[in-house]
Amino acid sequence: MGLTYSNRSNARRAALQAGIERDRVEITVHKLPEGVRFGFVERVPFSNKPMNTVNASHVKNRIDEDAIRHPSSGGVCSAIWEWVTKNPQATFGDIKNVGLEMGWNKNTVARQFYECRKSLGIGYAASDPLPESSAGNTA
Repeated sequence: MGLTYSNRSNARRAALQAGIERDRVEITVHKLPEGVRFGFVERVPFSNKPMNTVNASHVKNRIDEDAIRHPSSGGVCSAIWEWVTKNPQATFGDIKNVGLEMGWNKNTVARQFYECRKSLGIGYAASDPLPESSAGNTA
């Protein structure tokens, strides 16, 4: 536990005498059977460096193209994109069946199917009616 002092001001004074800068002194409180005592520690300064919370090795293979992020090679998402690229006229039902056979998560299949179609520029089928909002207002 180290040295303790009878009040906060004595602990702060001792920290300053020990060579710790005033803004880096942190007073500690110790509740002992004989009463409350105070100590000090040097506070670690805050670092402005960003924390390395993400391993960037999986991001390096991605290609941003028209604000659409392509998946890295070797994963389930890239396998879905490869299948859709080879079968551009396939429907969601087709890839849904392939996904069931391969053991892929159905939500991942749906999301990646439509992201890949968007990347390839495949929109509505010719037989599908356009949404009401895209019919131009010429009032």
